[in-house]
Amino acid sequence: TQQLSIRTLSINTHTHTPKKRSVHIIQSLEQIKPHIEHLSSVNRIALDSEGVALGRFGRLCLLQLATPDRILVVDALKRGLVDAFAHVLTDNRVEKVMHDCREDSSALYNQHNIYLENVYDTQAAYWQVLKKSDRHIYQASLTDLVRDYLGVKDEGARELKKQMSVDEQLWSRRPLPPATVKYALFGVSHLLALGDMLYAETDPKAVARESDRFVSYCRMNDGFQSATELAVRGTVVQGMLATRTSHNLIFKLNCGRPGVVSTAGAMTRFDDVCVGDIIDCVVASVSAPGNVVYLDRFDPMHDYYSFRRRPKDRYAPTVAQDSTEDNTPIDPLLAPHLDTRDPDAPIGPWEIDSDEDEGFGVHAPRNMEGMGGSAGVGGKSAGVDVGKGAGKWIVKGKVKE
Repeated sequence: TQQLSIRTLSINTHTHTPKKRSVHIIQSLEQIKPHIEHLSSVNRIALDSEGVALGRFGRLCLLQLATPDRILVVDALKRGLVDAFAHVLTDNRVEKVMHDCREDSSALYNQHNIYLENVYDTQAAYWQVLKKSDRHIYQASLTDLVRDYLGVKDEGARELKKQMSVDEQLWSRRPLPPATVKYALFGVSHLLALGDMLYAETDPKAVARESDRFVSYCRMNDGFQSATELAVRGTVVQGMLATRTSHNLIFKLNCGRPGVVSTAGAMTRFDDVCVGDIIDCVVASVSAPGNVVYLDRFDPMHDYYSFRRRPKDRYAPTVAQDSTEDNTPIDPLLAPHLDTRDPDAPIGPWEIDSDEDEGFGVHAPRNMEGMGGSAGVGGKSAGVDVGKGAGKWIVKGKVKE
């Protein structure tokens, strides 16, 4: 077990006078008792956590709580220690200042049955600042906000994040390396001061509403029992848009894996979605290692993935109808491209929307009349014949796996 003595941490910001707070490493229930009365006497605390793949299917390893007088670093791997603070974390009278609490909330709820109440999220607050100034909304790190608002730099943050990328189990190591303890202390020690700064620039009620949405993220996609169950092509999932760039969209799925939209055609179908919105998506494919879930917009009229692989038991199939005697179903992946009268077609007829990175694609010559064509689905040759019937192009034949 890790043995760390009680120390003091000097807090110095440009808006607060230097102040020392005692730091307590909590590794047993006996060590909690002296702090229960203190936590019950305050109406506002800072809260943070660390873990291995922090979130629903990860492992909560460390819980940090801070008041103006002291900081508690709780070994979450010790049975019963996190649960001992449940009364504080669920108390609506105690405000919890956190930064991007979504994965923290999911870990606490799904691993300890603790649903956070009364959270003021500095990520949500900063988004409001960006909206008011008509700037691009993005996920700001706590390190960046502490630097920009409080003038305090965490010199070791970048190096520690490199270690985390190399050693995925870093936060479960015991004893914890000193650099990890310092990193854990840095964020939580400045959250109260950062919250004060953002509180003055924002509408607290609006931030509270967005913070509540962040907390409720812990229940997103809770019908899936594992990340593997969710990451199946054709599965309909909910995603919260976390980042939008000119190259891709990143969604949070509450499954330990990011949802990514990266093709031009798919991105156009999310033009009306803003950062923070929750939207219905469909799994288009999964990366070879299985750590990235590629998404497309869920549409009840069109299925943007393999026709044969779609899970028919999940929802009613949607196939285009053919008025010819041969009523062979048209692959909905191709129908929006082939039917020039289709009002829902995402791109112009006969244009190539290359989705090969997501495991599917469409390829067709621009002049198809009187010619044969080919289409690729799932990265393989479909071996289909293209003909003309009833005034529109249809695709006949079955996709070969």
